[in-house]
Amino acid sequence: MDYKAYIINETRQSMVSIFRNARAMPEDKLTWEVEGKGRSALEQLQECAMSAVFFASILEQTELEPDFFDKARQIYRTWTTIDECEQHAKTNTERLFAAIRNVPDDDLHTEVELPNTNGQTDTNFNVMSFQNWHFTYHNGQISFIQTLYGDRESH
Repeated sequence: MDYKAYIINETRQSMVSIFRNARAMPEDKLTWEVEGKGRSALEQLQECAMSAVFFASILEQTELEPDFFDKARQIYRTWTTIDECEQHAKTNTERLFAAIRNVPDDDLHTEVELPNTNGQTDTNFNVMSFQNWHFTYHNGQISFIQTLYGDRESH
């Protein structure tokens, strides 16, 4: 299996995992914020559902509007159920998968600028893995929320 197929497979599995984990939560805990200070599981899902658009745009070399993150936040905050978040995550992640497949192998180690990072760069090779990392990171946050209300099961 080549790297592109591998990272697509891993990202897909991470996406399945985060939504499986969130579905194990009681409905009233989906929007629960620890001491009113943290981010809820729903907020984690909303962000993950949209983030693939950002990563795809880097690989597609599409310039983002200066207010991309504000507009994205306005959109994803309207997704109020696990099902809505999952549907958008699937759609947006498929766009990312297409972008991954379209990066020429000769460009895997090409440095690309990361938008809104004050000039930080990374390689296409690494950018391809960002959504997988993003799902995994936020799945860990959801798991932590679950332990705080007493759920210590592995989902």
